[in-house]
Amino acid sequence: MVKRGILTSVEDPTSWVSQLVVTPKPNGKIRVCLDPKYLNKAIQREHYTMPILDDILHDLISSKMFTKADLQNGYWHVQLDEEHPV
Repeated sequence: MVKRGILTSVEDPTSWVSQLVVTPKPNGKIRVCLDPKYLNKAIQREHYTMPILDDILHDLISSKMFTKADLQNGYWHVQLDEEHPV
């Protein structure tokens, strides 16, 4: 993820470092787990009303074209607030 520009290395101390726990997997490799409670506080969430299914279906009746999007890594695009930049 560093090569893709999603993560950046932080050399200086920061006030919201997540606690890590390392545990062995059954296959001998390791699993890194973290407690993201401080990170979760820094995430900017968008609030919007979910549309009602009947309204969506009504709008789709006259549609001729549809789009499909692959959002496999979409969570990498969650923006942090200015006080807690990536």
